[in-house]
Amino acid sequence: MIEATITDRPKLQYLTAVFGYRIKTVLVAALIGWPVSLVYYLRLDDVIGQVRDDAWYVLLAKSLATGQGYQLLNAPMAGIFPSYPPAFPFLLSLLLRVLPAAAEQLWLLKSVSIVAMLTIGWVTYLYLSSCSDLPKHLAAAVATAVTIMPAFVFLATSTVMSECVFTLGQLLTVFVIEKALRQGGSPTVKNDANTIRFLSFRYPQQGYWVLAATLAAFTFLTRSVAVTLVAAVVLYLLKERQRKAVIIFAGCTALLILPWLLYARWQAPTLEQKQMHGGYILYSYGEQFWMKRAGDTESGTETWRDLPARIGKNTYNIVAHDLCGLVLPSVLRDAAESGEEVLGIGELGGGKRTSMGQVTATQMVSLSLTLLVLIGFFSVVRRRVSLAEILLLCSLALIVIWPWLTFRFLLPLAPFLLHYLLQGLATVARWGQRINDEWALPRICMLCVLALYAYDQWGYLKQIRQSPEAVSWRAEFTEVQASLDWARQHLPADAIVAANNPAQFYLYTGRKAVTSSHPKQNWERWRTLGVRYLVILSSHSGTQLDDEPFPLIYGGSPEQMRIIDLGLPATRRPLN
Repeated sequence: MIEATITDRPKLQYLTAVFGYRIKTVLVAALIGWPVSLVYYLRLDDVIGQVRDDAWYVLLAKSLATGQGYQLLNAPMAGIFPSYPPAFPFLLSLLLRVLPAAAEQLWLLKSVSIVAMLTIGWVTYLYLSSCSDLPKHLAAAVATAVTIMPAFVFLATSTVMSECVFTLGQLLTVFVIEKALRQGGSPTVKNDANTIRFLSFRYPQQGYWVLAATLAAFTFLTRSVAVTLVAAVVLYLLKERQRKAVIIFAGCTALLILPWLLYARWQAPTLEQKQMHGGYILYSYGEQFWMKRAGDTESGTETWRDLPARIGKNTYNIVAHDLCGLVLPSVLRDAAESGEEVLGIGELGGGKRTSMGQVTATQMVSLSLTLLVLIGFFSVVRRRVSLAEILLLCSLALIVIWPWLTFRFLLPLAPFLLHYLLQGLATVARWGQRINDEWALPRICMLCVLALYAYDQWGYLKQIRQSPEAVSWRAEFTEVQASLDWARQHLPADAIVAANNPAQFYLYTGRKAVTSSHPKQNWERWRTLGVRYLVILSSHSGTQLDDEPFPLIYGGSPEQMRIIDLGLPATRRPLN
């Protein structure tokens, strides 16, 4: 019926409507995009490797770019295979092939995440304006909010983490699946005139399933947590009675990711390599799952009896900390720490707490936001269950059982969570029956959120200009650079060190390095490898060797970054 209505229109009128809609959308995107791009440009810094994960990403990218395969270049022994999936390092390696080789130019790798974030804003608008009942101006507001969200801006400009690319892959997969169903006439998906107009350039529906499978596989090969995305898509297509689509999607996805899974299992590090090199990058996700803190071998292990407590702790983190950090992060910290909630909010296993979100007032704010998101979620579910709702449930099921801070895993769901927040406010407005415009409260909410995000970005930039040393993230990296410069100038070119950030140490000095965890247990292994120096590249980080009578050759106290001379491996004494 709708198809007939469209095809009966005069051709010129139809094309004018289609292209007029697209031109208007592009103009709005350009109007919003230039100030957003300016924020990213002004916040861009040269910090690399402070999260440690991003140092490994850059190291692996360098290994690929220089033709040495997918291995840890920092290791004294060759051929150690990492547990990280390869898609993000591969993207970075493409840039490394054309960028200058100097370590000082590594910050240019952040352009991958910045481009991903700008694209996320565009796709968020397309998705919400065509696949939800949000007014277009609110869809644009959510897209803008996601793009300038402090946590995302921090990840894109102050780290080389994979979250931004992962979020884009996940969002594109959801969008393509919904687009395919609206084109194909799913029995439970409404095909209104606006959607048909938006999808006027048609492709065979099978092509959409292949494209969605490719995007899902890429997202999985960026971060393995995308197993929830693959599961959600399969469940959603089964719900929509799209059996052929399930076969195509599942088959293509398996075809793309199985080679990596088999290769990773075949090349998995041996027990000897794990003991010699150390570090979470060598441990599989199955091994990390049973650690009290994923990747931290010094945190201890847990059993299935500890899972209920872990689930309770992670659920509490999401409800009492994460929603506030997502929507109103400025109430948790000052502008000098803008975006650092992605690393420092919530409670880790083993009784370890981070610095943010521990005040009762902010926990109540987070609880209120969680309640609104739940109201919005169920209001959407009452009308129709889409892929986003299934994805949220699958993601939460994994987040609550994984032994790590939950915020980083919740962040890629930000476009959907903000959507549910606005739906929750609209539902509350309908309950009151005193507000003529049900979108008035969501409109006010988004204006406040955008204003707070903008103020947070302005405050950070003002702090950088007036007192750069007050921004601890940059100040600490300045100290790290000084330590690395000293090591590059004074340590022998063939020196082997144990460092708490071995990837970063190798990137900036070219010296081989292993992980410095468990120094007393690894003492004899270090002697066998020829490790002479212990390098601590973070302040206030203790080590088991601080009480031993080894000379400090750089740094003044255990409270500072320091380099310790352990003595010649062949002649040094055993530890007690």
